[in-house]
Amino acid sequence: MDISSARTSLSECSSAVYALKGVMQALLSEELMLIEKIKSSQLLVDNKPNVMAVLDELNQRTQARTKSVYEELLTTLLHEVKPDDPENHSVVLQTEIKKSKVSLDVGVKTAQGFVRNAYQDKGRSVENIIAMGLRFISVSRTSNRRFIVMDEADNNLRQEYIPAFAKIMAQLARQIGMQVIYISHHPASCFEGHARIIGFERVNGRVSADVISEPAGIDELQPAGIRYIRLVNTKQHENTFIELSPGVNIITADIDVGKSTLAQAIEAVAQNEGREGLIRDGEPSLMVEIGLENEMTLCWEYSRKGSRKTKYTLRDSSGAVCNESADGQYVPEWLHDYLGMEKKHDFDIHISDSHNSSFILDKKISSFKRADLLSLGRESADVQKMIRIYAERMDKAVRLLNESKKRLDLVQRKLAVVGSITDVDENIITLGKTLDEIDKHKERLNSIGKYAGKLASANERCRQLSEITQIEYNSNIEIQAGAGRLEGLINELCVMKEKTQVMEQILAVNIKPAPNYVSPEPIAKIGASIDKLLKLKSRLEDVTTLELPSKPELRQSERCLELANKIKENSDRLEILVIPDISLLTKPNYRSPDNIALVGNKIGVASKHVANLSTRLEQDRLAHHQCLSEKEILITEIGGKCPLCEQIMPKVGP
Repeated sequence: MDISSARTSLSECSSAVYALKGVMQALLSEELMLIEKIKSSQLLVDNKPNVMAVLDELNQRTQARTKSVYEELLTTLLHEVKPDDPENHSVVLQTEIKKSKVSLDVGVKTAQGFVRNAYQDKGRSVENIIAMGLRFISVSRTSNRRFIVMDEADNNLRQEYIPAFAKIMAQLARQIGMQVIYISHHPASCFEGHARIIGFERVNGRVSADVISEPAGIDELQPAGIRYIRLVNTKQHENTFIELSPGVNIITADIDVGKSTLAQAIEAVAQNEGREGLIRDGEPSLMVEIGLENEMTLCWEYSRKGSRKTKYTLRDSSGAVCNESADGQYVPEWLHDYLGMEKKHDFDIHISDSHNSSFILDKKISSFKRADLLSLGRESADVQKMIRIYAERMDKAVRLLNESKKRLDLVQRKLAVVGSITDVDENIITLGKTLDEIDKHKERLNSIGKYAGKLASANERCRQLSEITQIEYNSNIEIQAGAGRLEGLINELCVMKEKTQVMEQILAVNIKPAPNYVSPEPIAKIGASIDKLLKLKSRLEDVTTLELPSKPELRQSERCLELANKIKENSDRLEILVIPDISLLTKPNYRSPDNIALVGNKIGVASKHVANLSTRLEQDRLAHHQCLSEKEILITEIGGKCPLCEQIMPKVGP
């Protein structure tokens, strides 16, 4: 890799390190933030037992009075139906906070103080009594219609307990204004005097609903509630009209006459949950009509065919349609503004069928939902809301704690990797300095290489020179003769230069052919030309014969002999050294114009000679540059003066 590529890679590495420094700074900031989150979340988690203990105590305090009222009510129901039973001393509502939520379990305390679960550890008869009371309580604590339908809720009670059960149920309904439809398989006589008794009877294949008896006294102040229910083509009912009282309504009949169909039809209307099994055999559809307050009627229809099988219609006292819905799938938004029987916590608190008489005591119902359905007073609801909010905060804190720990671990692992960039940054700085030094050394190496090349060339020349063992020369006379020839060449060059200048001036004169003189103007021009020629003649007269320089005296003959030996060894150098600069030659003096013709001839010869010399000079130009350094050495060796004229030689160099 060359230096430029290394610098490019180093620059890219430096940019990457700079970016990683930004990443590391962001990771450090995130690490601090995560540590703070973990501290705050851990503090919430660590304080959870203390907070839950405080909320539990607050919950117990706020529920204490309401719980005691409910416990007393349920205990009274139990004692009224089954008096003097040491195994059923009192009913206990056990509440506690589990998993940041309020839980509720119902137990029965014995005379000895032991508490047993009302569903799992007690008989079904006790379960029936407590379930009826709990349903009354749960409905009364909502804004829904105070209306309950219970199908065979006494199926585990012996007949001897039914009158007392009916009596306490009627008293409870009057006290809290609850309208009840109670379906029972027990004889009607068990309920006489406590409720309106309606008997279903099949006559000629048709079911009719007749009032058998009324209660001893009717409370005129009790809300009217639902006035009637009409079943059309609903299972056994072709067209059955059931008129209801505002209190307790007992439905009795023989088996398979259609008692439970009434509960199923009411549930289907409230939840829009129809099925083909409810439609009378051979009929395309069914209809359930409910008479509401203020002479309003609600009609629900269900068909066997079609994508939208159900239809709701609400009419006022005049029969005009107030609301209508044919969605066929969902409960209309306006329905429970009039019917008021919507589910609570996704649980139907109004209707109990023969298969679910345990209500919220059933083990399928969690203790948390049981606490939600049986809200223990307004204060308790507020505490439960606080507990729910705290539970949500705790869940959020735990999730945040776990996520922050995972993220912190990841950030710290990234920091462990990115943290090494400090050393990398220092290495990059060191590498940059190293590259600078390498550049300097490279420049030095290049210079050394050049000098090495020159040195190798000089060594080669020295080797060639060293091979010359002997130079033959006769005497100083030959050197003097060579100097004479050099002097003659210089003289000839000077003469050629002067002749060239003179010929250029002569050629510059424009001599025209003799004109025909017919006017004085041409004569004047001829006179001017003659004047120019005369001036030129006077200038040519000044030319005298060329004065040659005097013959220099030779000094230091030994050094001259050594120099001559070296000049002879290298003819190319000798040619460059002995050729003077023509521009520095002095101008010769011509003594008479008669020599001009001779000069012209010599100029022609000299021109050819100069051309030949120019060609040779161009060919030897490269050799001349190679010899400059050695010439400098030679000049230094002879003392810096020309051995012939003792003039100071100029230093040479490229």
